[in-house]
Amino acid sequence: MKTKTKTSEEQTTYSLNWNADRLISENELLKKENLRLQSGREYTTP
Repeated sequence: MKTKTKTSEEQTTYSLNWNADRLISENELLKKENLRLQSGREYTTP
């Protein structure tokens, strides 16, 4: 059984969602950077 209070669970959910959003944004930036770097090479990107 979980012993966390509702408030604690909500805070954890918020924290996880915030971290997920940050990681997704960071991942999108890395994808764009990767495409930019690949476009400078001999082969083309899909």
